[in-house]
Amino acid sequence: MDVAKGILILMVVWSHFALMERVCYGVDNKYVIAFTNIKITWISFFMPAFFFITGYCSSFDKKIVLFLTKGFSTIVLPSIIVSVITQCVDYIHMGMSLTWSGKTIIKSVLLNAGNEWFLPSLFIGRILCFFGIRLTKSLMMQGIIMIVICIGGVYLYNNTPGLYNFWFFKHAFMVTFFIWLGIVFKRVTLTIKKQMAFAVGYILLFVSLYFLHIHIPYITNKTALSFSELPLLLALSFTGIVLILGLSKVVTRYNVCHSVDILKYIGKNSIVIYLLHFGFYRIYIYMFLDVLRNENFVQSWLVICLILLLNILSCCIMAWVLNKRYFRWILGK
Repeated sequence: MDVAKGILILMVVWSHFALMERVCYGVDNKYVIAFTNIKITWISFFMPAFFFITGYCSSFDKKIVLFLTKGFSTIVLPSIIVSVITQCVDYIHMGMSLTWSGKTIIKSVLLNAGNEWFLPSLFIGRILCFFGIRLTKSLMMQGIIMIVICIGGVYLYNNTPGLYNFWFFKHAFMVTFFIWLGIVFKRVTLTIKKQMAFAVGYILLFVSLYFLHIHIPYITNKTALSFSELPLLLALSFTGIVLILGLSKVVTRYNVCHSVDILKYIGKNSIVIYLLHFGFYRIYIYMFLDVLRNENFVQSWLVICLILLLNILSCCIMAWVLNKRYFRWILGK
């Protein structure tokens, strides 16, 4: 599971390159866009996979108070702390007043738990699962409840723009099903051959949709999902998740160039990498801004690879620091 998370968080970092280049510096290097657009191959499943793995790896048998406090300390608290620090640095850099900065940061914490949609959605989704699986022992009834919650999330996201998405609860409704699916999957044992069969199913389905120019639905910060596309998303997500789990088994079996140790470390620290990679992108893209603006083919691709490597390396170093004795509290440990 750590290897799978390692692969998935690399997909996340890959996907955000063009976004950070454009939003922070107003640059749209065509080679960066081409690099980032590869995310179309995994966009339908890479975020649902994180929720799935959380369900698979979490214990939902705890008492409610312990469950809530543990979830808050390990999921919400890191999001808030890192968000406050990065926003303080941003506002100091922009020369904003302390009063304005303080009000903006407090608003960000209270309304969005630090602005990163994945973590507050994960926190709320786990709570919904916690109560959902206690309502009934029947897996069928649990599945129906989770699907209804998911449909409610799709409706709220698409049809209630005036309703503020407090702590990204609309996203949480949509992803709760995948957390529950991870819980259920603990009872299932799939051989690598069966997992590879699902992987082939995903590849065939994706290729068919891509060449037929059919919209591929996804759940990210900017979700693109309608009621009619929900069955397609579930099919893409589940087969894609099994693909990643199968791939992680293959990587673990062959362990080329110590890839397992590297991916395990990255996977175990995926929350740290998720929270910090935006900031490191700002630094490294700024350092190579002139090259990215020139749009030279060879230079652009070299710089893209270099920035991606530096970003991951920097995040891993920070993860090592944050896991030290005096900083572990930031991660809820």
